[in-house]
Amino acid sequence: MLFLCPLIKLIIKLIKITHIIFMVIFLVITFNLIWLRFVYADNLKEIINTTSDNYRIPSELIYRVIEVESSFNPYAQSLADARGLMQITRPTWDWICRDFLQVSWSFDEDSFNCEKNIIVGTRFLAWIKDYLHKHENELNAEQDDLLLACYNAGPGTVKKYGFRVPPFEETQIYVAKINKILSH
Repeated sequence: MLFLCPLIKLIIKLIKITHIIFMVIFLVITFNLIWLRFVYADNLKEIINTTSDNYRIPSELIYRVIEVESSFNPYAQSLADARGLMQITRPTWDWICRDFLQVSWSFDEDSFNCEKNIIVGTRFLAWIKDYLHKHENELNAEQDDLLLACYNAGPGTVKKYGFRVPPFEETQIYVAKINKILSH
């Protein structure tokens, strides 16, 4: 019995040390995420403003799409292999680069490049905006909501659901989250 008392004290001490280590790790990760958001947001200002002017997409919308899509992490990669700040998939990247930008940027080599990713993502937003304008008589929701829904779920999906925000929880949360950020 005498042996158990020091052993229990040692176990309690180890648990406390482990708890402290996890708290430090948590704080370091949190600090890095906050740092990424502020540093990248500030460094991207010129790229975003230029791209915004070139494609008539509000810079604030570009910032918020980046914030929600990647938390300003230029190396973000989803399970669906969407990449970079604006989380662009290979088919969208290839299509926008080939048909609208007339550049030979490689998805594998260039999708994590901040400037190229923002240009491709913003050009896609501009295409969606034009697409919705062409179908303005068919729209059954606010055009801004449909723009975001198209970016998240795809224009074909939005059309399939009668030009409404599709009934997918992910897309509805995405649209609401960006709208909430934009309204503040």
